[in-house]
Amino acid sequence: MMLIHAAAAIALLAVSASGCFPARWCSTAGLMLFGAGLFGGDIALNTLVGSHLFPFAAPAGGMLIIVGWLFSAMTALAELRSARR
Repeated sequence: MMLIHAAAAIALLAVSASGCFPARWCSTAGLMLFGAGLFGGDIALNTLVGSHLFPFAAPAGGMLIIVGWLFSAMTALAELRSARR
């Protein structure tokens, strides 16, 4: 999970270098990384220690990942619209 989203974040940062909305791409990559870290960190802590970071930390991280993917799709659509103009 964390490896895939790290690669996706690197790709988003690469797109931000040539895109019209670099701040959106960077914030989307940060959101994905934070969500993946929260999700993976909570699962790893629960496996190793037997306690959670806080209640519902893993689902919150998963939701942040989903929101990050939705933001990347919305930013890609905004890039396409600005390229057509």
